[in-house]
Amino acid sequence: MTVKSNKGVILKAYPKGIPEVDENFELTHRTIDIECLNLKENEFVLRNLYLSIDPYVRVTLHDPALNFMKHGKMISTGQVISGLGVSEVVKTNNPNYKVGDLVYGPIGWEEYSHIKSDDASVFSFMFVNKELLKDTPLSYHASFLRFGGLTSYTSLIDIGKPKEGETIYVSTAAGLTGQLVGQIAKIKGLRVVGSTGSDEKVDFLLNELKFDAAFNYKKLILTRHYPNIVQMVLIFIMITLVEKLLKWLWNIVIDLHVLWLVV
Repeated sequence: MTVKSNKGVILKAYPKGIPEVDENFELTHRTIDIECLNLKENEFVLRNLYLSIDPYVRVTLHDPALNFMKHGKMISTGQVISGLGVSEVVKTNNPNYKVGDLVYGPIGWEEYSHIKSDDASVFSFMFVNKELLKDTPLSYHASFLRFGGLTSYTSLIDIGKPKEGETIYVSTAAGLTGQLVGQIAKIKGLRVVGSTGSDEKVDFLLNELKFDAAFNYKKLILTRHYPNIVQMVLIFIMITLVEKLLKWLWNIVIDLHVLWLVV
């Protein structure tokens, strides 16, 4: 039987604020006939195995009519939501991929994804080295050993160049990147302080990840607890925000002609 279930999650309505499952998303029951599917040149079909639910996906769910800051492919209502994940090639007319290959790349929130020849992602998939699966679960290749892990490791080790005994402050510490940065920092002998948005996450940082200290930023003021690192953190945050704000304002001031900026 070649007709397979291909359930998928579509965008029901554009979120306003934090997305709500019932209001903004809908699980659709569909099928796909893989054997009878006529693939054009360079097309292939993936069976999706693991999906990484990343924060950037939220940016793709803005109403295109209201969103003037474009961040990659925007999702329209009624379309399957896109993400990154690990998949197995089950049918192919692409010389770069053969049936049975494991790949990582942009896929839909669905059981099977038909990667079409006119899709910009058709050449953006990376192979999963099956030899590595002897020591690591396949699920690790959906995020931990990809962008999430690389971002954490590179930013801390190659850019931060930490030294044993130093203190590091990690914001959004309960997220994927923050979790990994904190744990790598602990391995390197640093004192790790993290902030997050709930008491439950604070407990997770302290008792599961063994951070040296953690606080709920919605309740505590950093200056009361860690005054020795506040100046460095605030300077970094302010410089980053100001640079981004000025770049954004410069992009729109040409059209507005008149701009009021209050600091």
